[in-house]
Amino acid sequence: MLGAVRISGDGVEPPRRVGIEMSDTWTVTVDRERCMGSGICLVYAAGTFGHDEEAKAIVIDSAADPIDVIRVAAEGCPTAAIQLAPNDGM
Repeated sequence: MLGAVRISGDGVEPPRRVGIEMSDTWTVTVDRERCMGSGICLVYAAGTFGHDEEAKAIVIDSAADPIDVIRVAAEGCPTAAIQLAPNDGM
């Protein structure tokens, strides 16, 4: 499930992949198991990405940066944790 957070008895349990659809054309996902919290995504696309309480990347606003900037952030991720995928219909 994209963009969802499961609540467990011990608190919030983040999903493995977190994503937000973008402009009806792209979906941005972050693989939390791969993310090491380097912050490269924040350097390139600070409006789109943030860090959670575990210092792992999350998508905070998919419309804040142009797709080309988000693509550079994804390509710069040292663990390839950020993925861009075209939505159906492209």
